Formats: sequence, structure tokens, C-alpha cells
Amino acid sequence: MTAITPRDYRNMLLLFATQVIAVGVSILTFILITRLFEIGERGRFGFATSTTIFVTLLAELGIRYIAIREIVRDALRSRSIYRHTLLARLLFSGLSLVVLLLLLQLIAPWRSESYLLWVAGLGAVTQFSSEPAAWVFLAQNRMGVYSTIHIIDRLLYMVTICGAAIIFRTAEALLWAILAANLLRMLLSSLWLRHAVPARPEEPFWEIDILKRLVIDGSTVGMAAIISVTYSQFSVILLQGLVSPQELGIYSVAFGLVSLLSVVPIALTSAIFPSLSRANSHQEIHQLYRSIAQINLSAIFPLAVGLMIFAPIATQMIGARYEKSVLEIRILSVGMIALALNYVYRMFLLTQKRPWAEIFADGLAMGLIVVLSVIFCPLYGGLAMTVIFSSVELGLLLIKIILTWRWMGRPPYIGILLRAAAATSLAAAITSRFELLLLQLIVYGLMCSVLLFAFRVVPPVDWKSQIKRFRMLLVARFESQ
Repeated sequence: MTAITPRDYRNMLLLFATQVIAVGVSILTFILITRLFEIGERGRFGFATSTTIFVTLLAELGIRYIAIREIVRDALRSRSIYRHTLLARLLFSGLSLVVLLLLLQLIAPWRSESYLLWVAGLGAVTQFSSEPAAWVFLAQNRMGVYSTIHIIDRLLYMVTICGAAIIFRTAEALLWAILAANLLRMLLSSLWLRHAVPARPEEPFWEIDILKRLVIDGSTVGMAAIISVTYSQFSVILLQGLVSPQELGIYSVAFGLVSLLSVVPIALTSAIFPSLSRANSHQEIHQLYRSIAQINLSAIFPLAVGLMIFAPIATQMIGARYEKSVLEIRILSVGMIALALNYVYRMFLLTQKRPWAEIFADGLAMGLIVVLSVIFCPLYGGLAMTVIFSSVELGLLLIKIILTWRWMGRPPYIGILLRAAAATSLAAAITSRFELLLLQLIVYGLMCSVLLFAFRVVPPVDWKSQIKRFRMLLVARFESQ
């Protein structure tokens, strides 16, 4: 028996399809920008977006987790919680821009790129402008609306960014385009929410208690989220002062590609957030622990191994000048597996009100990346950073296993991990016997699907009960008509 409900599985399936579309759109955008830009300019853009990631996180500061939790507990107050979420985000956005302005004066390498980073900061504080509306639909389990918003959001982002890349071909132009797209996305999602979630006449416009919970609880959770995400982007920021612009550009492309594909397993984990917020008993938490890890591994292993196989093809698509990034992509693919599992632990630690364990683990990881990169990156360039990042991700996973052992128990996914590795390795071996690229992609996808089921990596589904449930829904629909 699993604590994940049929609705959760349906949500994950829909969200998986949505993320496949969104990642496809993002990859096309990534390829176009990388092909149009010179390596140095591509490196500047990667540096700007990675440096200002903390601005994005400070502008949100864990509010999403608290907002979803509050809506799960009382869906009737969704509109009010959304309104207070916007106010809290506005306050934090102003604070984060002040912090960025101070840092631009204090850090010498940033001072030389102050205009670039300031525009990136404006885009960063509005990066998740459409998200608060989407949180409402996610918490209400209206995954169809959530997915539709997300797809439209990505398409709008693609059109705006690609247009700026084609016309201007500068990092600054891309960042201005991101800001414009964010504001438009915020307007459209707000109008959608006003239509889909009506306000309650008896509800007061402002409630200080809701704002306090969002700000105070969100600050603690947000601190953990800031450290978690900042340390993962910290590698790009550090390289700006340690290697040449060309080395930075090559690493930025490799890291960006791995980050794009990591979105899929991370999104699957996020779909379970409402269930995690409701979990109370140790048995329920442990059941969720196993189920989420199993689902995560069934997605991340095919992506990671596939990226290792098709890395040369990916670099050819974005330009022959990025050929040096093949080895870096393959090394980062190993860290990508640990990164996905680390996100599972982050969700558990935050929903179970243990953010300080997350802060400790990720703070330690950030310190290790700083020390090791300062020692090795001036000597070995971006390649050293790929090894450091992947090694630290694996070490961070071990730390989180130890920290959570007492209350979550022994990791239940070791056998699943080994079976996933065997299934995807066998699929890769079979794929290597074919020469035509399109055939390789088809064979790899089919073999991964078959072998992951055969090796019992994908969670078993009670198809009889699902078919019976579907028939009952059809009968109910016809009778209602």
C-alpha cells in the first residue's frame, strides 16, 4: 500500500507530459541562443542569470511552500491567500533589489558588469511572476489548469527570448526581454485566476495573520531554499573570476543543459507536495519516501544516461565550437542523478518542518565548492568544476541520508537504484548497435520504457482497478447527460 493517491499519480502523469513539452520548448530556446551567441557573450548571460538566482529566491523566500500548505488546509480561502502572497512577494522583491545594489558596490568583479546584473536582477524578481496563480491551482489539485498555465508561460517565454536573441544578440537584450515576458505572464495569470477562483464577499481584504504566516514561516523555509538553489548555481558564479570567458561559456552551456533536463524529475517530486503537506504518521511518510524516490529514479536515470550517450549530438546541434563541453556534460550527468534525489530530501525536510537540516547540509556543500574550486579551477578550468560539482552532489546525498536516517529510516531505494542503473545501461548497450540517430533515439526510449517496467523500477499500477474506475466515470458522465 502506498500513501500516494490515484489523484497524485494522475497529477504526476499530467505534470510529466507538461514538463516534457516545457523542457522541449526550453531546449529549443537554449539551442537557438547558444548558436546565435559568441562563447564569451553566452558566458556573460549564464553568469548574469546564475549570479542573480539569489535575488529570485529572496523575492520568493519560501512563500510558495507556505501558500500551498495553507490552501491545502483551507481551499475556500485561496483567493485571499493569493492576494497576500502577492503583497509578501512585493515586499521581498524590494528587499532583494536593495541587497543586489549593495553587492554591486562591494564585489569588484560584479561592479564591472553592474548594468548587466541590474537588468538581470529586475528579471529575477519577476521570474516567477505567474507562479502564485499556478500555486493556487496546484494546491487545489486542478492540475489541468496548472499545466495549461505552465505551457502557455513557456511558449510566451520562448517567443520573447528568441525574438530578442535573433534581433539584438546581446546578453542585455535577452535580460530585458525576460523582464517584459515576466510582466506579461503575471498579467495573464492574474486575469485567469480572477475568472477561475471567485472571491468570497464575506472575506476581509487584508488579514494580518495570513501575511505573518507567509512572511515568518516563509523566511525560515526560504533560507533553506536560498542556500539549496544558490549553492547549485554557485559553480557558474565562481568560475567567472577563476577562468577565461571561453571556459565560462563552455561550462555554462554544459551546466545549463543538465539543469534543463533536471526539471522533469524535480517537477514530479513537486506534484506530491500537497500529499507531503498532509502526511502525519511515520508510516505514511515512509511510504511516500519510497514511492517518490522510485518515481524519481525511473525518470532521472534514462535522462542522465541518455545525456551521456547523446552529448556529442547535443553539442553539434548548438554549434561545433562547444565540442569541448561533451566531457563536462557527461560528468555533470552523474551529479544530475544525485541532484534529483537531493531535491526529494529537500521536499521532505521542508514539509516536515526541518529546514535547519537542509540549511546545514547545503551550507556545507557550498563551502566545499568554494574551497575546492579556488584550489583546482585556476589549474584545470571548467572541467575541474564539473568533477567538483558532481562529487559534492553525491556527498550531499550521503549527508542527507545520514541526517534523515533517524526519522525516515534506511533509504528504501538502494535496490531500485541498482535496477534502474542496470535497465538504462542495458538500453544504452542495445542502442549503441544502431547508427542512424533517429533510430537510436526511438530504440533508447522504447528499451528504457520496457526495461524499467521489466526490472520493476517503475511503480506497479493496478490496471484492473484503474480501468474499473475509468468505466465508472464514463457511466456517471453518460447518466448525468
